[in-house]
Amino acid sequence: MIEKRGKIKDKNKILVDTSGEISLSKIKSLSKTEKLNLLSILKREIEKPSEPEIPISIFRYKLSTLRIVVKYLKENLDLKNQEITDLLNRNYKTICSTYNKAKKEMPKKFKVGESRLFVPISIFANRKFSTLESLVSYLKESLDLKYKEIAKLLNLDYKTITTVANRAKKKRSNAKRS
Repeated sequence: MIEKRGKIKDKNKILVDTSGEISLSKIKSLSKTEKLNLLSILKREIEKPSEPEIPISIFRYKLSTLRIVVKYLKENLDLKNQEITDLLNRNYKTICSTYNKAKKEMPKKFKVGESRLFVPISIFANRKFSTLESLVSYLKESLDLKYKEIAKLLNLDYKTITTVANRAKKKRSNAKRS
């Protein structure tokens, strides 16, 4: 079994040589299972996004967008309240309160299935827009989804999506005029 630090639990099979470099000969001496484990760790490390991302599939739950985001970051990504506060540009008390309400409404951890679409956390940091406005805008503008597709993904009514999108557009145009 490979540990996160890149070492094998068997003390005789350390992958790093005395110079601090990964030894190819030591990798070659690993079993097929150990090589696959190493490959899996390296792949996750390479594909690790520069910022946390949220699978779009979790927005189908019947919680507010902010509650979903906070609950997911805390429970699924194991972030602390202060880290969430910083990422979302929100007040610490708001994050604590939001998490407690989300936990009360949905005590179990999110079950995240396969999701091909992910949303970067940074889209929720602009406080001029609600979290739902930010999400709908991102899905429409960055991923070029149709409103009907967005409604289906978020398990919301089509009219709700168009209203939210129009509200976000108004806010953007008002901000440009000021």
